[in-house]
Amino acid sequence: MQTFTFTRANNDANCFTVKEKTPTSNTIVKMDIQNVELKIKRIYPESGIKEKLLEAVAANNSIIMPYRQWDVQVKTFGYRRYIRCVGVEKLDKKNKKNPTYFDHINITNIKLSLNAESFPTERMRLNFDNNDYNEAHFRYTEFQSSYLNCSEKHPILDYDCSRRDENERPSTVDVRLEIEAAQGFPENTRAYCIIIHDCIMEYLPLDNIVNNLKA
Repeated sequence: MQTFTFTRANNDANCFTVKEKTPTSNTIVKMDIQNVELKIKRIYPESGIKEKLLEAVAANNSIIMPYRQWDVQVKTFGYRRYIRCVGVEKLDKKNKKNPTYFDHINITNIKLSLNAESFPTERMRLNFDNNDYNEAHFRYTEFQSSYLNCSEKHPILDYDCSRRDENERPSTVDVRLEIEAAQGFPENTRAYCIIIHDCIMEYLPLDNIVNNLKA
């Protein structure tokens, strides 16, 4: 039996958009959740592969399962190879715009620092108003090629930090973000940052033992 815990906000202000001609912040909407479904992808192997899998299970051979794990709101963490994504959003949309979309807020440069190492090595010169964001778009398309369900409506900046110097493996890594914009940051602006890293899990079916080989 599996148990899932869901945490909801105190109100549903970020769950809807108002299509009125003159929407106001006084618009009240109440959502009543009747049912929650959890969809899990399943793989059904053909008979030949299924027979080999059953033989491996009967022999208690270890099953290696690679997966990706993400962390958010982390300033210091242990050394690992990972990809980091940054998104910025204005919080005062007042239900006029989709709250799940990020905003570019005229960002010209974002630098990610891991201890003394910075990404990217050269300064970006972004100009969203003039549709000059080739470097950010290239990074995003490289990110999107390996991660599904990414929308082009989200101005997400991606930093692939997996190609760091292997000779330098500190026990902890301090994270710092420096964001520059062509104009002043609007009030109630928040930056979101997420760390995605590769992990490997080992499962022994007969012993029902799970080991994390890499994190």
